[in-house]
Amino acid sequence: MFKDTATIVIDNGSKTIRAGISGEDNPRYIFPTVVGKPKFNYSIGYKINNEGILDYYVGENAISHRSLLNLGYPIKHGIVTNWDLFEILYTSTFYTRLRADPEDHPVLLSEAAMNTKKVRAKMIQIMFENFNVPSLFFSMRAVLSLYSSRQQTGLVMQSGDEVTDIVPITNGRPITNSILSYNFGGKDLTIWLQKNIKDSNFISKIENLEPSDIENLTYDMKKEMCYVCQNYEVELQKAKTTKECESVFKCEKNGEYVTLNDERFKCTEIMFNPQIQPFNFDFEGIHKSIHESISKCDKELHNELYSHIFLSGGNSHFRGLSERLENEIKKMTQNEKKVEVTCAESTNAAWIGGSIFASDEPFASKFVTNEMYKDSGADIVSEKFC
Repeated sequence: MFKDTATIVIDNGSKTIRAGISGEDNPRYIFPTVVGKPKFNYSIGYKINNEGILDYYVGENAISHRSLLNLGYPIKHGIVTNWDLFEILYTSTFYTRLRADPEDHPVLLSEAAMNTKKVRAKMIQIMFENFNVPSLFFSMRAVLSLYSSRQQTGLVMQSGDEVTDIVPITNGRPITNSILSYNFGGKDLTIWLQKNIKDSNFISKIENLEPSDIENLTYDMKKEMCYVCQNYEVELQKAKTTKECESVFKCEKNGEYVTLNDERFKCTEIMFNPQIQPFNFDFEGIHKSIHESISKCDKELHNELYSHIFLSGGNSHFRGLSERLENEIKKMTQNEKKVEVTCAESTNAAWIGGSIFASDEPFASKFVTNEMYKDSGADIVSEKFC
């Protein structure tokens, strides 16, 4: 239970949803952004594990029953693309997980840097008309992440499963004409790692696994074993001539062992040198994107932005990333700028920032209320968050 006046804070990610209550240190629930509906019309009384068939399954419950379900992902590249599934997702979030009536609580929602007015207006409509929330607030994930560090000015690289946003921020407001956004994230690194694994017995070791199990296995490998090297050519030579880069990963699903060598740093190198892989990414490296974004801002902001580069999101927590990024950007500025790169302590930074933000006393005046929506409509109200 929680206070009647507490704000519900929800961080919307392509891979996971984080939901909880303002003022708390961490989200109460983190679950996959997936909804499953039964593939077939099962007969009345049909049961799975002694449970009756449901109309839909959400999050980890959908994944555990995936063989019987058609899975849908309502958020793609940070943007809601399926509103029916989105509403099911939020119904589960409010009533089943948080056990809260949304009519009784203000709601703060995170959004992607490139979220459109049309999508935001539809979200506002659903929140006020279908869930009847009393008041609502949107904030960019990057802004909330920076807020988690108690800073209001800096440049945030928000890199999640499917999207990487480069967002310069001053006094808590994003500099919108300098934002860069790419459909690139942790999922691409997972795919690239799987393509690169050279263990000669890898295929035979995973041939009995389901595709989703292989994806989860590779994700766990990436998270546990991959790192960012400081000099790619030097590290390649080290991997060829020594065993210093080798490490063994145990597959919990089947007990098999997989040996990784240069795959451990090739996986993450595409963040700096995307040309080493065959995919068609529309950027030349995160260090160049950060430098470009700052260059687009007013010159008087450059020093402060370079000295406050903040990394957030699940794809930003690789060992060595902050150091490599700092060194690469220093080279680009010819060592004329003080460059400092820090990484959020938690992968929940955007949610934590939302929790802090919604707890501040001045925050209440920034909400859009249900009455304002009824008076002005979704399109007009949406402008308040631009």
